[in-house]
Amino acid sequence: MRRDRIANEKIIDFFTPASRAAGSVLSGVFDLRQGGSGEGPGREIATNIMFMCQISTWGAGATVVATVLTGDTDAAVTNYCTVAGMSQAEAQDLYLWEVRDLQRYIQLLMVLSGTTLFNVLGSANRSRREPVIQLGDEKAVTYLRTPATG
Repeated sequence: MRRDRIANEKIIDFFTPASRAAGSVLSGVFDLRQGGSGEGPGREIATNIMFMCQISTWGAGATVVATVLTGDTDAAVTNYCTVAGMSQAEAQDLYLWEVRDLQRYIQLLMVLSGTTLFNVLGSANRSRREPVIQLGDEKAVTYLRTPATG
């Protein structure tokens, strides 16, 4: 049986690509149960999330430390876990980390030691793979060829 990734995973845009100066940068608080514009809450809370952090430009000697906050209400999110530091010395441009057993609301804190251009997306899902509601629009895909025809 093929799993429908669009129906079962919620994509969250924590930070859009931008250059950010040294200091703390806090994302918005996201409801892992809330649907899109005009929709009410879904029936499932996405409890697991894979974070994808792309570093486009590192400041000289810069480091980035991420902290995930979660809570039962949007006003009461607290530190849940930290992520091992990322650094310019590693010369990486993509970092991934997975967090499990989240509560309904989530927020991401990034602490930068130097100016860094980055963005962070999260792909959240439910352990049981039950449907969640998307915030974005699903677009149609047009295939230009089939793999069998080269």
